[in-house]
Amino acid sequence: MHDAVTGLIDTAYVFTTDSDLTGAVRLALQARPGLRVVNVHVKTRKHCKEILGLASEGFLVEKQGLSLHMLQGCLLPEALSRPDGSVIRRPSQYMPPGAAGREPGSEPDPLP
Repeated sequence: MHDAVTGLIDTAYVFTTDSDLTGAVRLALQARPGLRVVNVHVKTRKHCKEILGLASEGFLVEKQGLSLHMLQGCLLPEALSRPDGSVIRRPSQYMPPGAAGREPGSEPDPLP
């Protein structure tokens, strides 16, 4: 969103199904009224209604010729080491589907 507010981008692709980024999207649109915001989701999750209400459009990843494998390559690593030696780990519910270490039963519910 920083890049949107400072004018470095014309389009922000917001890949989330949670409302946690609604405030950031709203702020970016207030700072840059012409900003194009695209809410992106995968077929196993629904769009975030709050963000989709602010967005210029929304799209389903699979209909754009993208694969989940391609998107998984964009994830932050499972663990990050801090300068003090401590390690920050990705919660198991945020692991890609089928990844080792993902808690059983934590897969998102498929859409009806």
